[in-house]
Amino acid sequence: AVRPQVNGYKELRYLRGPVTCDETGVPLAWEDAVIDHFPVTYAQLRDGWLSCEKLNIKDIETERHPRSGCLMSNPKQLASWQQYHDAVSTLRLVTVEVNKRSWIEVQRTNGDKDGK
Repeated sequence: AVRPQVNGYKELRYLRGPVTCDETGVPLAWEDAVIDHFPVTYAQLRDGWLSCEKLNIKDIETERHPRSGCLMSNPKQLASWQQYHDAVSTLRLVTVEVNKRSWIEVQRTNGDKDGK
């Protein structure tokens, strides 16, 4: 649902010139760059949106999709989630290692089973 926003962020960063990891400063090739939601994780964003909308995860209307597995099927929910994500998320480009470490740190401190 928010993949175009996330992919657009990565494309914009590379249009500006060489990219380095936002945490370590290591140069990042396109194929090595991972988009990370930080400091608010993807799971925290999701939960914040659900709370704002007074929804439970089971209230989200979805449909099966052959490539992505599952898509939001309710246009109002989709638009609301996209607007929330665009307004609240902070994205960064990092190495795979930094991304994995951020998941582990969130799980350890919050007990968040979703990681991101």
